[in-house]
Amino acid sequence: EQKQINDVISHIIRIQHQKLTVNQLADFSCMIPQAFCRWVRKHTGLSFITYLNKSRIEAACQILLVSDRSVKTIASEVGFESISHFNRTFKKYIGISPLEYRKKHAGKRTMMV
Repeated sequence: EQKQINDVISHIIRIQHQKLTVNQLADFSCMIPQAFCRWVRKHTGLSFITYLNKSRIEAACQILLVSDRSVKTIASEVGFESISHFNRTFKKYIGISPLEYRKKHAGKRTMMV
């Protein structure tokens, strides 16, 4: 079961920039959607959507630190179709806007490159 959750998480991370649905990932996992959602919550402690959004926001944080790409471009790269949804979700999990995050961590950018 641990291998299966690792495979699913790796798959999600690999394709998180795409539009993902519970049905797609349930099919990938050979489960029905309801069972997949329970299974994800059991193994991550989070709903599928929360896990996906957190994963995308973590990826966005990394890109913000190492690139000068626009927030809109980064939002699209990590899988958000709407910049306003990205900004709200980013602020929900990180506590500040993406631009504030970039400014706050500007000194760390040179260390990571």
